Amino acid sequence: NHEGIYSMAEEMIGLAAAPAPGLEVVNVRGAQRRTEDGLALDVTAEIVNNSAEVMTVPELRGLLLDVRQRVIHSWSIPSPAAEIQPGESVEFTSTVNNPPEGSRGLQVVVVEG
Repeated sequence: NHEGIYSMAEEMIGLAAAPAPGLEVVNVRGAQRRTEDGLALDVTAEIVNNSAEVMTVPELRGLLLDVRQRVIHSWSIPSPAAEIQPGESVEFTSTVNNPPEGSRGLQVVVVEG
């Protein structure tokens, strides 16, 4: 039953991501597509430097949440850039193959070092 997964991608658009000091993940979007092996969820977002200093970009973590906002799947997203200048942003995409059924929410967070 893939109908729930398709509606999941629609519901995921616009969920806020957790901020980090100076860095914030914004415009998190999920798009579902069929693959030879099943389904894939392409996650696109931007990381923004809201500080007045050049920031080193750490690893990010993607989270899929259930209807109660509990994490049911997580994955590492490599740093999309070594550093970001003040006021700049970097867009990135990460893919989850065959996301678990019951996924209803999506977040991308900065992994604190």
